[in-house]
Amino acid sequence: MRRPAFRGVEVWFDQEGGLEHGDEWDAKIRRQIRECIFFIPLISATTQARIEGYFRIEWDLAAERAQGIAHGVPFILPITIDGTHEADALVPDRFRKVQWTHLPDGVVTPDVRMRLLKLWSQRTGTVLPDAVRPASAGGPAHRPQPTIPNRPREPVVAPTTLPPRPGFRPPASTLPERNELGAPKPTSRFGSLELGGARAEPIKREIVKDEAYYVNEANELYFRGRYDLALRSYSKILEYNAANVDAWTAQVRMLVELEELREGRLWAEKALERFPNHPELLAAKAVVYSRTADLDSALAFSDAAIEERGNTPYVWLARGDVLLARGEDRASYCFDQALTLARSDWVHCWQASRIHSFHRNFAVAVRHGQTATELAPDRAVTWLQVGQCQIALGLAARASASLAQARQLDPECPGLATALTEANRISAGGSLLRRIKGIFS
Repeated sequence: MRRPAFRGVEVWFDQEGGLEHGDEWDAKIRRQIRECIFFIPLISATTQARIEGYFRIEWDLAAERAQGIAHGVPFILPITIDGTHEADALVPDRFRKVQWTHLPDGVVTPDVRMRLLKLWSQRTGTVLPDAVRPASAGGPAHRPQPTIPNRPREPVVAPTTLPPRPGFRPPASTLPERNELGAPKPTSRFGSLELGGARAEPIKREIVKDEAYYVNEANELYFRGRYDLALRSYSKILEYNAANVDAWTAQVRMLVELEELREGRLWAEKALERFPNHPELLAAKAVVYSRTADLDSALAFSDAAIEERGNTPYVWLARGDVLLARGEDRASYCFDQALTLARSDWVHCWQASRIHSFHRNFAVAVRHGQTATELAPDRAVTWLQVGQCQIALGLAARASASLAQARQLDPECPGLATALTEANRISAGGSLLRRIKGIFS
């Protein structure tokens, strides 16, 4: 079935609310959820009334995939179409970590439509005219806005699949059958919708600097070790959306990385005024207290993060940080938990290495760092981290090799020049010692 909505954007929509349980449909849904740009669950009194349903499997699949997506990168975009409240909604916990959109009676307002188009443009690198050019008073009239039925026969779960990542092309067996004009033929339960009736014309790519833009920029700066610049970009996110709790948390974490602990504590307190029970904010404040040697307060905030269902990799990394500061053997369990939840994510392995380095556990740190290089061999910060640990262990030759790899990937990586100088120093010292030993042997 074809319906007008966002021009040029392909949408998969469960229009009847409950699929046949055949293997073909099940495989297709799982593939769409695995490859989509956004997942838009529609939440209402109808979904509340359904304790069981296939759509709940879809929601869990989307929540599971979201765990592997960087914090702050939009993926799950919940929409309520009636008076259902977030606090009472029967949804996966992951849904509560993002901002919800409220569309009474399912009417899509122009500002929501524009926001979704901008998010899609930012994620795909394709700019649609509607995403960058608001309608003026004298301009052409808007097409009628789509509406979502207020009382669908079954829960409208909308595992909405916007176009896959750039460069992705599905296997020939999954391509839709086309009519004599080349347009896809609708299927019985799903319509592969090219919304707006016409294919988007290629236009000059423009950069839309909005919340999503600064999320991507801040995360990339963080992953390159530019903590000061990342801090500024996370601040920009809050200018667009002061309710972005991940940006608040990231600011505190960047201040810890920069050793601006007094500022980190102030920002943590300010954020917790808005989100008093957010587990990752509580964990971030625990780390601030740990780094300032207030270990009792650090443990109290770490306990609070765990009690608030804080079963995330960062919460467990932060707890491991606190327990290392307290000299407790239980710290290793926390790191194991964090990396199990992270599911081979290089960022958390890298952070585990940095935490152990801070506490001078260099043998463990180098092990986590090497795992990070295996998972992300193209990231200079992982090689730099390993090299710094190897320097601390007196492994000059290995450190030089690791640092050379970091320099090849990013010659301007912060801390690299200092590490190279130190590696050369201990290497020269080792050579001199060997020569002296040779004289007297």
